[in-house]
Amino acid sequence: MSIISFSGPHGSGKTTLINRMLLSEKPDAFINNEFEIDFIKKFPSFSVLSNFERSLIRLYHRYYVFQRNLTLKNQDDHKIILISRGIYDSIAYIETYYRLGIILQHEYDILHNIYSNIQYMPKTIILIPPVEVIMKRLGKRRNEKVRVKRDRIFSHEDTIEFVTTMHDIFEKFRDDVNVFYAVDNEDDDIKKIVAWINDGK
Repeated sequence: MSIISFSGPHGSGKTTLINRMLLSEKPDAFINNEFEIDFIKKFPSFSVLSNFERSLIRLYHRYYVFQRNLTLKNQDDHKIILISRGIYDSIAYIETYYRLGIILQHEYDILHNIYSNIQYMPKTIILIPPVEVIMKRLGKRRNEKVRVKRDRIFSHEDTIEFVTTMHDIFEKFRDDVNVFYAVDNEDDDIKKIVAWINDGK
């Protein structure tokens, strides 16, 4: 069994991509990660935490989810577990927070030290459409009131400055050996992703 993480800016289409992967021409090849926490729904106090505290919790959670799924590897060797969000997401958000002055130097130093000491990065699909596409999707979500509480708490993450900065940071992961870049979540993208996964088996 393999593990593939899906990373990218919020609004890039990760959930849609995973759902389409699960329903692609090889539906028996993929399974969805079943351990995920919606912190805003499950922990009301999450909204009053500092940006540093939220970043720390999300970083540890993403690392734990990956490690937990590693324990499932021997249960069904031909399956591939698809995980929405991974370590690269936390790194990108932390770096963006730091560049924009949302977290302080000493807070950044703590977070940077933690993720720099992670020994193994999972194979990751980074979904990174153009900034204007992401902004359009975020605007559509807000208008449709899909995630009202999230949009209120993290409104600072939906600005053009934040999304552009994070987009640039995700671009820096392009040369990492475990990373495959996808621009969108359509059938052609899925075929390229499946080919990349099969090549790495």
